[in-house]
Amino acid sequence: MEGLSNAYFLRLQLRDPTGKLVSDNFYWLSTKADTLDWAKRKDTVYTPQKEFGDLTGLNSLPQVTLSVSAAKNSAAGKDAITVTARNPSSSVAFMAHLRLTRGAGGDDVVPISGATLLFTVSR
Repeated sequence: MEGLSNAYFLRLQLRDPTGKLVSDNFYWLSTKADTLDWAKRKDTVYTPQKEFGDLTGLNSLPQVTLSVSAAKNSAAGKDAITVTARNPSSSVAFMAHLRLTRGAGGDDVVPISGATLLFTVSR
């Protein structure tokens, strides 16, 4: 894997014959492979790892501040909330998680029934 740092990102997209996006997956990987400890395997479900890939490069990613906005729309008795997260930097906003809460510092709104959440992410 020449030219890659020890930790790198991979985005895989699957499109149908018309070009419509069918699947979009994002991975963080290491050029150093995990090593399984086959001698300590106990059953057909679990095999312990002897060594893990080197993902320490993720520790040096710069901190990113996202700008986030939300808009609520109601139609036919159903609510839709569109949340837009924008990354104004040139760095990856790694492990960003959006949560819907009952106000600042409030409990998570779960389960969400009768509502649709639409997330858009832009650069």
